[in-house]
Formats: sequence, C-alpha cells, structure tokens
Amino acid sequence: MATTLALLRLCSFYYYGPVTVKRVPAWSKITVCPSISLGVSAIASIPRDLHIRRLGGIVKVIDLMAFLSSWPNGRPALHTDPPRYYAFSNYEHRLFHIWNAFEPTGMLWESSSEYWVSEGMNTYYNSKALVELGFAKKGKILISEYKWYLQEIVGTKYDVPLTEAYKYGNWQEFNQYVWLGYKKGALVSYLLDAEIQKLTNGLKSLDDLQKLMYELYGAHRGRYSTKDVQKHLESLVSQSLQSFFENYVYGTTKLPLSLEGDYLVVKL
Repeated sequence: MATTLALLRLCSFYYYGPVTVKRVPAWSKITVCPSISLGVSAIASIPRDLHIRRLGGIVKVIDLMAFLSSWPNGRPALHTDPPRYYAFSNYEHRLFHIWNAFEPTGMLWESSSEYWVSEGMNTYYNSKALVELGFAKKGKILISEYKWYLQEIVGTKYDVPLTEAYKYGNWQEFNQYVWLGYKKGALVSYLLDAEIQKLTNGLKSLDDLQKLMYELYGAHRGRYSTKDVQKHLESLVSQSLQSFFENYVYGTTKLPLSLEGDYLVVKL
C-alpha cells in the first residue's frame, strides 16, 4: 500500500502542491475513496467510481490502488517481472490523466495539436514519478523513447512537428505519428524541465507549470493551447522560450539529447 499512497501523493503534488486536506475541490462531492490523511486534498477526493480507460477495457481508481498494493511491500519488481512493470506504467499513465485530461477533473486542450501536452507530458511524468519514488535513477529514464526517436523518426517521413502529428495519426493502428505525441512529447517535456531548472537556478521546474495550469484549466475550466503553454512557461522563467518552441515543438530540429553510457544527457 505504501507505493500506492506515495504515487497518489506525488501525482497530486505535481498539480496541487502541498496543501492541507481541508482544501477540497468542488468535484470531491462525488462519491470518494475512503479518506486518506496524507495532507493532500486531491488524494482524499479521488472519485471512487472514476473509470480509467485502458486497452481491453476500463479500471476503477479503487482497483488501481489494489493492483499497486499487490506487490510485496508495495514495490514493483522492475527487472524480474517486466510484464507486470509494464502494467504498472500503464496504470500510472492513466492515474496522471485524472489531473491531465480525464473528466471531470482534468485539463482540456484547445485542439488535437495539443495532444503532445496531454500525452507527452503525461508520459514524461510517468518516468519522473518513478525516479522520485526510487524505482529508477535520474538520467536513466526515457532511454527507450530516445532510441525510438533516433531509429524511427529522425530523417524519416514521420519527423513532423509535434503540433502537426495528429493530422497524420491513425489511432486504430496507432502508427508512428500517434506515438510521436507520446514519445517525442515526453522527450521535449524532459528538455523543458531541464531548461526551466537551468534558467531559474533550480528554483522552478516543469512541476510549477503543472500547478499553474491546473489552477487555470483543471476540472475542465476552459481550454489551453500550445501558445498558452509557452506563455505560462515564459511567465515562470521570465524570458522568451520562442526559439525552443520554434525548434522542438513547431519545428523538427533534432532534439539536443545524447546517450552517454546508460544515461540520457541534455545538451541545451
């Protein structure tokens, strides 16, 4: 159960920050999970009947909590049980969608060109959460996504801007254009996190963007565009990020990353 609670706390922190359980969102009036005193409102107010979509059907949040608790000491075996770990990552991704996308609590995008935010940032946070939970090492995440990007995307017909990938995506076949939003979107989010931390001397990160955007767009209050994401990021770092977005979001400049040994290194 420890892993479940830690993951829920972490997901909530990214979007809410450390708030007291007394600050409960309006949507918590929906039937909720039994109160969990973790000092974070979103955890105590996750709807019990909220369904998380996944391949082959749906799963309830309450079932997810039971699933994560099924490992000895609540800790997944990353190397000895790959299929189960894949399932863990799959559920984790949907858990983040409670805040980023799913009704009635998530953030809504303006058009399909923003799916690199809803899916790509979500995919990045899957990995970032594993680092903060102690399941992976910093610098050793998103390596398979980077290898895929080099082998399957760079220099091919699939190498299109993130904001245009949806035009060519086949969601039935889940072709490379669809994966672009997930995988390259995650890599760009990784770069954005590094850039924010560099420009603010480590005082801020992509977590601050999540909190800011959830305050503005959470629970389907309005819709955000890629331009809004850039605007909010620039407000955090107090300078323009136009060249970054032109190169890596609206453009196809090769991402400034390199694989050095077992580590994915940012070259911004």
